[in-house]
Amino acid sequence: MKKNKKRIFFIVSLSLLLVFMLSIIVHLTSVEISDIESIEVNKPVQLFQQYFNYKINFTDKSIIYEKKDCGEIETFCTNFTDKNAEYFVKRANLYGFFSWKEGYANLNVEDGKTVDIVIKFQDGSTQEINCYAKFPLTYDLMADVFYEAFGYNIL
Repeated sequence: MKKNKKRIFFIVSLSLLLVFMLSIIVHLTSVEISDIESIEVNKPVQLFQQYFNYKINFTDKSIIYEKKDCGEIETFCTNFTDKNAEYFVKRANLYGFFSWKEGYANLNVEDGKTVDIVIKFQDGSTQEINCYAKFPLTYDLMADVFYEAFGYNIL
């Protein structure tokens, strides 16, 4: 019985330590809405004959979508609210979106999905994330966040 109490105490202590460490990491890499100028997501498909480009502008709260297919280009623009932006940034911070590495690649795949992301900050700095057939652990969670915040399957 005493061993079980020690194990439970150890597991609870370790869990609390991990939660504490994760909260520190998230806090250190936390980004505010006012820090972001824009996020651009490019998704080339079919050997680059077709592509989808989304530019989310946090300065004027707009999304520009561009689709190129067989030389035809379709473009539209829409707006989003402060509430959408707040939701996005809160979840992006939670899932470590602004801390993703520069590159994720699985070179053993010949025709994998490609996604290029460029985050521009108000201070003029940029963060580029390039994914080819390999993605950050929180990629699917962030795909849901993009959809819930902006209404489009951006990732």
